[in-house]
Amino acid sequence: MRIPIGIVLGSILLLFVASSNPGCGSNGGIAELDAGSLSDAKGPLPDFKKPIPDGKIPPFGKDAQLPQKETLKVFYVIHTHLSDDRLPYDSKLMKDGDLNGTKADNMVAIINGIKGIADKHGLKIAWQPTIGPAKGFCQHQGSNHIFKQLLAEGHEVGIHAHKVDDLDPTYGYLTDNCGIDPKKISSASGCQAFLGSATGAERTTAFTEQAQKFDSWGIRVGTSNLVPDSDGSHEMAPVCTDQWGDNSDSWKTTDNFLYPWKPDFTNSIPCDHDSSGTFVMVDHSGPNWTLASGSKAKELSSLEFDALQVHFDAAIEAVAKGTNGNVAAWGFVTHITEYTASNTGQGPPSQTALDAFDAFLSHVDTKRDQGLVVYSTPSAIAQSAYP
Repeated sequence: MRIPIGIVLGSILLLFVASSNPGCGSNGGIAELDAGSLSDAKGPLPDFKKPIPDGKIPPFGKDAQLPQKETLKVFYVIHTHLSDDRLPYDSKLMKDGDLNGTKADNMVAIINGIKGIADKHGLKIAWQPTIGPAKGFCQHQGSNHIFKQLLAEGHEVGIHAHKVDDLDPTYGYLTDNCGIDPKKISSASGCQAFLGSATGAERTTAFTEQAQKFDSWGIRVGTSNLVPDSDGSHEMAPVCTDQWGDNSDSWKTTDNFLYPWKPDFTNSIPCDHDSSGTFVMVDHSGPNWTLASGSKAKELSSLEFDALQVHFDAAIEAVAKGTNGNVAAWGFVTHITEYTASNTGQGPPSQTALDAFDAFLSHVDTKRDQGLVVYSTPSAIAQSAYP
């Protein structure tokens, strides 16, 4: 039987097409062809899909971590006394009958005025009373004294002295007379005031001995301003000059050492860091900003706080350059004296000084809102630096 020529030619044609495209009989073959065609099509990308240049940070996925800003911890220490360390007592002997109730009330009013501004901004202050307030406030106010109130609201209480002989009784009045748990006395200052006429290595030894006394009481944090003079000289030279802990020369603009450190007690070299130590120094700005008018301010004003703001802004800039893993802290110090027109306890707080303080903290708040600053306290800073 003969097969029609048309059927033969058609069959040959089908066999030829099949052999020249072996994948066409399956979806997989079509998929591979399409994929190859797409991958080879590398025309110009639209602007919004241009490759990211080298060195640029790519977009982060929703679960990726954004880079963290360096944060500056800001704190405030107040040496809680007026012109005389023994006020509100009218006598150096500080007998119970020498307590001046009016002066005590005025001093507490000053404290509450400052506290009110600080609380408005979320700042907790480290209050460091001298011997007079440590005894007098608790005698005058009874069990619900101002120190108890401050601690209950998250502020800190420490001790301050200008004479070595005042240290023990100040600590004793706070713990025994006021009934404050020793563990809640969190910081101490005054070591530099005890150096007296000592020179050279005697000064570093005297400083170390007093810091060790604090440490023996369980007070693990010291506050001070230890930066050298503008020419680089230091009261503890030649042992200590301008290098304290791991700090750089940012102190020239910040007016403090930004990084807390543990003084080397073993060798009486407080400027060297001892990683095994238990006592931490947290450095704050010095008092020069209160001389903005050319002399010591009797009452703080915007003039003085504007001068302080220069140091604060410099600290922000220094931290922005990097901290090399260190916890960075910047603080300032005053007495309650600068918040009243009467430094003998005979008058109320100065509204001018309180308003200037309020305005300064408002400036700090702008940096906090940018994530550059957090308010803190000396003991919290020490714990953060050396957990």
